[in-house]
Amino acid sequence: MKQVYIIIIFGASGSGKTTLMNQLINSGEQYSIHIKHTDRPPRQYDDIEIKCVKTFNPQDFDYIYQTYGFRYGIQKKQIDKAISENRHHFIICNDIPTIKELKRDYGSLVKAVFTYFDAPNDVLRQIQHDRQISDDEINLRLAKTNVLYRQFVDEWRLFDEILENHYGEDVALLTKRMENMLAEFTESVDPEGIFEHLKSVASKLTSKLDDNETGNMPG
Repeated sequence: MKQVYIIIIFGASGSGKTTLMNQLINSGEQYSIHIKHTDRPPRQYDDIEIKCVKTFNPQDFDYIYQTYGFRYGIQKKQIDKAISENRHHFIICNDIPTIKELKRDYGSLVKAVFTYFDAPNDVLRQIQHDRQISDDEINLRLAKTNVLYRQFVDEWRLFDEILENHYGEDVALLTKRMENMLAEFTESVDPEGIFEHLKSVASKLTSKLDDNETGNMPG
């Protein structure tokens, strides 16, 4: 029996989280995607990993977090079912306290992965424009991205790896990197190198955020 993991995907809007989920679910039954419930309104680009509900019953969930006024619920029964079926289970979660709770409850089975899309700001804006998203909503999303980056910078030691999504690349490479990462978790490949990589990206994002705060954010 192979070693399976609970993979927490933490990343900004447009970083490739949903793309990765779709790639994984289409690549075989060895992967399981967590369906989170939320009381926020549906969005145009919601996909398999989110279910918007009119009635959010807290007793239905083992982990609940709130972001920007809306609640999100995660269920242990989905996680435990995937583990019993010997499948890697992926959860999109941008809440640091919830990630800590999951690591507390499931120990070394939980691997927190930061997804980082290296496209410049003007490209990020264009991607959102192409989705017919309003300028006000784009500005809000970019502001949320900075908040999330700051959270990663502050808590980078909580994370186990970084999944880099390079601008202009074939999206299939994102899945390949994830598959390689799962193998590395099992084999404990170069933990010192991973630590230094996390530290380096956190440092790079710190500089980027500092530039943004002083109004010098490069295009």
